[in-house]
Amino acid sequence: MYYEVRPVPWRQGRLWLGGAFKVIPGKKQSGNISAVNLDTGKIVWQYKTEKPLIGGTLATAGNLLFSGESNGYFFALNAKTGKKLWQFQAGAGVNAAPMAYQIDGKLHIAVAAGGNAQINAPRGGTVAVFTLDD
Repeated sequence: MYYEVRPVPWRQGRLWLGGAFKVIPGKKQSGNISAVNLDTGKIVWQYKTEKPLIGGTLATAGNLLFSGESNGYFFALNAKTGKKLWQFQAGAGVNAAPMAYQIDGKLHIAVAAGGNAQINAPRGGTVAVFTLDD
């Protein structure tokens, strides 16, 4: 996609981006997570997705990487290899950044699945929370 600046009037209480994201004609939309070796600058692995990734990623100290797709899949990758370890269908676009928190020594991962109007991801109103076992 590309971003097109447009003279869009600002309205209180409404999303305002000063333009819009546009699909590149003839190009398939997809997503990509790349792990880069910071010492060499070389790509270590890549994980390609069917739909765009606009919510961000979360990496844990336990070498897990979490992210979500516009098609509703929330998934975990091995942060060292990029191999998919797990996925969950949230029922709406997972277009928010996941977060981690700890209660009584247990790690919890939470993410919102609300969809997105800009890329026409399925809408919903779920906050999914998962507990990681040791």
